[in-house]
Amino acid sequence: NKALHSKRRYLRTQNLLSEVQIIKAEQFFFRDGLVDSDERQDALSECINQLSEEQKKLLLGRYRDKKKSYELAEIFKRSAEQVRIQLFRLRKVLKVCVVEKIEI
Repeated sequence: NKALHSKRRYLRTQNLLSEVQIIKAEQFFFRDGLVDSDERQDALSECINQLSEEQKKLLLGRYRDKKKSYELAEIFKRSAEQVRIQLFRLRKVLKVCVVEKIEI
């Protein structure tokens, strides 16, 4: 019974975190007056296309395939910490790129 309770609590936390992250992302873009989602999507696609193949695979593995950092670490033969750092840096690069493309 305790195991089931722990699993349910974990799943609720995961869903809450995802919703919080979505809300923060929406607030960021709406705060800057970037309402057109097609424009943002086009800019993001262009920015992703500028990345190396390995960087693209890392992003797709994390966000499309929903793999954990330790799973990606095994694939890319790195530590999980290195994977998390690279994902953090890639998100920063993509954010700057998207903002620059939208402001042009």
